Amino acid sequence: MGEKKQSEFLRWMPPVLDALRALDGSGKPKEVSQWIAKKLELSDEFLESATKSGAPRFHNQVQWARQYLVWEGLIDASTRGTWSLTKTGKETNLSEKNAKDLVRKWVKIHSVERISDSNGSLEHLEITEEVPTIIDNARASLLNRLKCVSPEGFERLIKYVVREMGFE
Repeated sequence: MGEKKQSEFLRWMPPVLDALRALDGSGKPKEVSQWIAKKLELSDEFLESATKSGAPRFHNQVQWARQYLVWEGLIDASTRGTWSLTKTGKETNLSEKNAKDLVRKWVKIHSVERISDSNGSLEHLEITEEVPTIIDNARASLLNRLKCVSPEGFERLIKYVVREMGFE
């Protein structure tokens, strides 16, 4: 069996915190990505790499790193389009091991499909390419549920989402 590939976004978790500290505690997503790219002297070739959907892979992975930091309470997500460090985030320095432990914790919390052994207990979740698979499964599950919603229910859901995003 081949070696499992580690999720790339783990690599960007400590630099996201560093970038926000350097940007006086808050920044726009692109500012954070640009700060990291400049600080770590990332090549243009690396920065131009894209995901299957065509989105810039590096920025996508930085955004995933940010999401886990939000769930951990290190970044405040209350202002749309601005990433801000919390008090805890300002004081936290993550090692690679801390980042892996943090992600493992939140994967277990948010996992849509529990991987069970014959006793029904959870298997140890590796921080690998399983994370995007779990997310893809969640997307598929959400899509299936949305297809079952009545047109009126779907309209109410969209109104709610738009309202929560700040639109009137």
